[in-house]
Amino acid sequence: MFFSVKYADRGELFEELKIWEDEKFRKLQGSWPVISLSFSNVKAADYSTMRGQICQILEIWICFSGKESADWIKYLTFE
Repeated sequence: MFFSVKYADRGELFEELKIWEDEKFRKLQGSWPVISLSFSNVKAADYSTMRGQICQILEIWICFSGKESADWIKYLTFE
């Protein structure tokens, strides 16, 4: 939220936070497009299943964001 362009003119929301004390961060506030993805529903007993579920979430996001291809998902690695 801090970096989101959606809140570019809302610096007052962050004035009480530690990040607001640093001038370099105040200059960056509201300057970046931000996406929000939640993996809270990912429940798996093994790595392969978990990776598959996360890839499905990313594929759905790409589909709705207007991207042409989800080929890069096969290269995801989780450590």
